[in-house]
Order: sequence, then C-alpha cells, then structure tokens
Amino acid sequence: MNTPKNHAVILLEKEYEDLEFWYPLLRMRETGIEAQVTAPVSGKIYHSKHGYPVISDSTPADINPADIGLLIIPGGHAPEHMVRHPDMVQLVRNVHMSGGLIAFICHGGLLACSADILNGRRATSTPAIRDEMEKAGTDWHDEPVVVDDRLISSRCPDDLPAFCRAIFEETGHRFTTLV
Repeated sequence: MNTPKNHAVILLEKEYEDLEFWYPLLRMRETGIEAQVTAPVSGKIYHSKHGYPVISDSTPADINPADIGLLIIPGGHAPEHMVRHPDMVQLVRNVHMSGGLIAFICHGGLLACSADILNGRRATSTPAIRDEMEKAGTDWHDEPVVVDDRLISSRCPDDLPAFCRAIFEETGHRFTTLV
C-alpha cells in the first residue's frame, strides 16, 4: 500500500506517551512523509505524561479521511481522553473505511475499540487493555508488532522500532537507519 500524497496524521491529546508520539512522528518526517498533528483543538498546546509540549496542527473536522494514507494513535493516557471526543472516534472509523492504514500502540487500542474497527482482526496492545480489545472482537496476541491488513499494532515503547518498521513496510517507504 502506498500512502496517498505521502500524508499521515498522528493523533494527539493530553497526557500522551512521549516516545509513542515523538518516535513515529520524527521517523515519518525523516522519511519524507508529511505528518500532521491532529487534536480536538487546533493550535492548542498539549502536554505529555512527562510535561513535554506539542502544538496541534488541525482538528478532525479539518481532515478529509480519503486523503489520509496513515493514521497513528499513540498511547499513554491520551486515548482515554480521545475517546471522549466523538469527532476523534469518527475520524479513525472514516480513515479505516476510506482504506487508510491505522497504526496504534499501547493504550491507542482503546480508540480503535471505540471506532469499532477491530472485530475479527488480529492485534496487540498493552496487556492492561487486553480485555477491552477482546470484547471489541480482537484476536489479541502478545507480540511486539501485529499487522493485519490495514491495521498495525504494538504493545509498548520498547516495540517502537518494530512498529515503525512495519509502518514503513506497509506504506511502501523504505526503512532507513539514522546515520
């Protein structure tokens, strides 16, 4: 699958997990993928679990799901806040229905559950939300990365290299190492 227009969206809310947001975002930018930060409020500063700030670029209303080839959902406490915004949940559902790739890590699976895109699919997450994942119909696996068609999932920050490698493989971008 090639990412249309090299366009990716990474979702943001307060208390995001620092590494699960920044590692994929910077790797996307490094490989030339335009990575847009989308949150409930555009131009607002959102702080990570450890206080690191990020300013959002856009809101879900600003996004045309058909233009998105890749949507990334980081973990931390952010997904617990994201699911409270129907437009965030609907964006995930719409990108999935439009054929975009959805990649989530750790607690990011909570938003995928709320978007109702996991029934009958293989995925992983932090073991802390395994029950929620299975109740959503997921065939849950305790593996560093699970790829099932247009879904990529990982468990925790230690899995980020495998997570990003799978994203690059699925989007058709060659994985490059830092020099």
